[in-house]
Amino acid sequence: MRKWAIGCGSLFIAAVFATMAYRAARDRSDAIRERTDLASQLRLARADGLPTSIDELTPSLPSPRDDENAALIYRQIQSSSGTSAKVAEAERELLFQPSATHTRQADELLMKNRDTLNLVDRASALPRCAIDNKLGLGVMPAQEYSAMETTARLLALRGSLAAAEGRSSDALHDSREIFAVSRQARGEGFWFPIITSDFVYSFGLYQLALWSYLYPETTGYRRALEMAANDWPKARIKAINRDQCADLLYAIDHAGLKDAEEAKLRSPSWASIFGTKLPNPVRAKGEVIAAERMIWACLNGRWEERLLKVGEAKDAIKLALAAFPKTSEIAEIFVRNKDRFLYDYFSDVQRIQFIALARALKKRPFPKNFTFEDLKSPFDGKPVTCRFDGKRLMIAVSCPIAVARLDPLKVPPDDGR
Repeated sequence: MRKWAIGCGSLFIAAVFATMAYRAARDRSDAIRERTDLASQLRLARADGLPTSIDELTPSLPSPRDDENAALIYRQIQSSSGTSAKVAEAERELLFQPSATHTRQADELLMKNRDTLNLVDRASALPRCAIDNKLGLGVMPAQEYSAMETTARLLALRGSLAAAEGRSSDALHDSREIFAVSRQARGEGFWFPIITSDFVYSFGLYQLALWSYLYPETTGYRRALEMAANDWPKARIKAINRDQCADLLYAIDHAGLKDAEEAKLRSPSWASIFGTKLPNPVRAKGEVIAAERMIWACLNGRWEERLLKVGEAKDAIKLALAAFPKTSEIAEIFVRNKDRFLYDYFSDVQRIQFIALARALKKRPFPKNFTFEDLKSPFDGKPVTCRFDGKRLMIAVSCPIAVARLDPLKVPPDDGR
């Protein structure tokens, strides 16, 4: 019996060591294959024109001289949500509750912010704006972008005061300056610069629409609106999404690798014997790049294809990052919604709405309902419609529910104006 027990024990120990040796050899083979797969995915991504590192996203344009770089001036502007709220309220009262008191309050607010206005007057006249975009996980967008939004609101208030006082040439000058700020924000066309640029541009268009609605005797506002709406820069969808893969890989390298090391320390040494898979940043990176390449390849397709492919890719990315809690928690930064992947469609919708609005402002008195047969929704090709409810014009562009619920463009807006 004793010999039998010893024999069984020896066999068990031999089996354990054989299993360990087998799994070690398999793990080495898997590691080699995963590194090879990662290298292959990196090569394919670069061949596709998809940057995979922050270094590959380095701006291709030469840096401007300091005396040509508007970014150095925007950096001096202190943005504040409190200031923006006060400016918006002052403009609302000035335009929709005209009185000597509200005119004086708007003038006082502009005087209080005259240093900021002097800075933006200088910045908007410069030929270049090279903002130092520190791309990567956990880095907030450069302060210049929030400064641009603040200055656009101040320029709008200054223009609205000029429009209210009948100084249309000064108001139009301020609208042109808002568009200049928008062009400077655009930079080389990554995601955050583009959405900042388009916010400022649409803000400038809306100011012209308000002035045209409120002061119809000044036809220059409507003509400027129509011209600027037609000149809205087309969104280049691949340029907008060009930084996503590099940013996500940055997240894996900085948070994900740390997670993996911590997981290995927590895991018992016998985990690999029984087939437990430890977090593997090499495999995760390869799977993320493959998913990002799927997104990249579908961006020139129709919205239907994009929704399908991006949905598949987002699921794959979430699975790949599941082993890395710190990275997974912030992965939604990179795969958060449809806006980024359908941005060219949404940008077209805004442009079409403002073109239709400029035409609608010609039709005084406004008809209750009318359609622009030559202006079509980029989603389903249906004509753009306009409705007047006695108080405001509403421009609607059709959009499938599967994509989004698009609100009509309203002039004046609903917020008590």
